[in-house]
Amino acid sequence: MVVGMLTGCRPSVEIPDRLHSLITIEALRLAWRPDRNADAYAARLLRLLERKANLRPQLTLDQMHGMDEAVAWGTALARDLAEFRRGCLPWSTVDRGALLFGPPGTGKTTFARALAGTCGVPLICGSLYQWQAAGHLGDMLKAMRATFNEARAMAPSILFIDEIDSFGDRASFMHEYRDYSTQVVNGFLEELDGVGGREGVVVVGACNTPDRMDPAILRSGRLDRAILVPRPNQEALERILRHHLGGDLPNVDLAAAALLALGGTGADCERWVRCARRHARHSSRAMTGDDLLEEIRGTRHARSTEEVYRYAIHEAGHALVLAVERPGALVIASIRETGDAQGGVVSDRRHRGLMTRKEIAGELRMLLGGRAAEEVVFGDVSAGAGGSADSDLARATALAVSALHAYGLDDGEDGLLWRGMPTPDALAAMLTARPDLGRRITAMLATAYAEAKDLITIRRKDLDAVAQLLIDRETVGGREIDALVSDMRI
Repeated sequence: MVVGMLTGCRPSVEIPDRLHSLITIEALRLAWRPDRNADAYAARLLRLLERKANLRPQLTLDQMHGMDEAVAWGTALARDLAEFRRGCLPWSTVDRGALLFGPPGTGKTTFARALAGTCGVPLICGSLYQWQAAGHLGDMLKAMRATFNEARAMAPSILFIDEIDSFGDRASFMHEYRDYSTQVVNGFLEELDGVGGREGVVVVGACNTPDRMDPAILRSGRLDRAILVPRPNQEALERILRHHLGGDLPNVDLAAAALLALGGTGADCERWVRCARRHARHSSRAMTGDDLLEEIRGTRHARSTEEVYRYAIHEAGHALVLAVERPGALVIASIRETGDAQGGVVSDRRHRGLMTRKEIAGELRMLLGGRAAEEVVFGDVSAGAGGSADSDLARATALAVSALHAYGLDDGEDGLLWRGMPTPDALAAMLTARPDLGRRITAMLATAYAEAKDLITIRRKDLDAVAQLLIDRETVGGREIDALVSDMRI
């Protein structure tokens, strides 16, 4: 009927019933050309609707595990978008954006696909790197605008922007390309809520850490809801493994595999299952539970008994401090070899208190607990606490600098002065340029280290018990360690 009104005659091209729900005013406008007849208009509209239908992912939120907060938000958004499409809810009452943050591989991109699938709307993807590939600043901004226009044309839709922290923070731009980077951020902000609007477009951004982002991007009305996507717990890992296994290993209990996989991500689960299938296929046999367990354990280098014991003592030191000072916060402790790491401890950030001096001191003790345990047990230490920007010592140093530099917790000569959050790239230069700050950080870490050593010395039996569990099982859940520590007598 609309085509007939605009062109003066009925088209011979029919729009299938399955596409009727995708017809919007925006789609009708985009398909219209004043020089086209009814058939040309209907054909263009059909192509637009078919493309819109093909952009609808089949994955849904009920297939997402271990990200309860994100799923709850997405489910509520799906209900609101359905009401908005029926005209029962104004766009002003719908959440227009969210930021997903968490460790790499936890499923932030997959969540965006599942969100679009549950909402029954197209998913449009973009990133700063993709837009920059278009050329110089003008071309880059044009490519960004084209992605937003595509999302508007498909509205209601989900626009997913990966690695959104790559835009950076305008306040920290000090390099020679400062003007360029500032215009990029300004252009992005204009697309988020400029005069053109984006009714029907929900923007979902993803990054590993939101600290580097310009605060204006997270302002109300933009990406104003930040949702942590954590590493999955044992129960979630079991469900994720089962999902990727499909019809394989239907009668195999995956509890042992999920326990061994603690600390891994959804992406890790997909890789383990894929590699286990390949190993069985190359051996001309069906996959077994042992294939999966071997893939989760990974390629292990020969480690001597002494090395395994030291790794176990190191990780037990972290776990013990955390179990004593913040019961319930420990998720897992492991000495499973993964890449360059020989183990690790995972904690639940939701158990953190306010960032007070006391809380920061406890976090420092936990970070230095592995090194402290080595010194208590062996009388010397390895380099395991140091190394990269993700090492225990680097993280402890960054936290201590943040306390004095950005959190306003400095009783020293600087007093209440904000100097900005330290970044891994700038941390070493910052401490070199300010020897006075370096001395205060050294004192903070020395105090935390001495306190961690005292705690571990007093709870030596607990340390040995946790270390033996790690030697026996490689990976141990936090609840078991909490129970063991609470039951032990000093």
